[in-house]
Amino acid sequence: MFTGSKTYPLPQGGRLEVHRNYLGTKATKTLFDHLMDVVPWAQSDLKMAGRIVKTPRLQCWMGDEGVSPEVYSKTRMGWTGPIEDLRQKLSAFCPEGRPINYVLLNLYEDGKHSISYHADNEVVEDDDLILSVSLGHTRRFLVRPRDKEHQKVEKTLGIDLSDGDLVIMDGHMQRSYLHSVPKTAREVGPRINLTFRRA
Repeated sequence: MFTGSKTYPLPQGGRLEVHRNYLGTKATKTLFDHLMDVVPWAQSDLKMAGRIVKTPRLQCWMGDEGVSPEVYSKTRMGWTGPIEDLRQKLSAFCPEGRPINYVLLNLYEDGKHSISYHADNEVVEDDDLILSVSLGHTRRFLVRPRDKEHQKVEKTLGIDLSDGDLVIMDGHMQRSYLHSVPKTAREVGPRINLTFRRA
């Protein structure tokens, strides 16, 4: 059951909202099991400091015909019924005329899996949205300013994201802030993150 939402103020502007338990416990377990069963999870290649390394997490993506964001993952599959249903549900948040047309799926198998600070730079308009759904174990989500001068005066924002939580971020936020899911020494089980987007 949906248990409320919180909007986090960002001094440089942008939208950051967390909707707690947006999907409900029963729905999240069904969706988690479905994705673990059908998705061809694989590491992706990532270029860092002039060399190719493997992502410290597993990935896949689904998208409409003609959408090709292979910059994230070369592993692609068609929309499944449950993910299509979730896409339609989340579309209610989107600006008119700019619907979701793909989703990136990330699997963090344990605390060693992570994603470093980054911004989702493919978001074009300030009010285009990233709709991020968490399934499985709780992980820490960090947000900090892009600019090093702002990093000196703005504290890093830390949010624990749990099973069924929905995070909404807009394009304005992507241009001013970076976000990450860091490694943790705590024993944690698998977490799946779905980020619904528009290419």
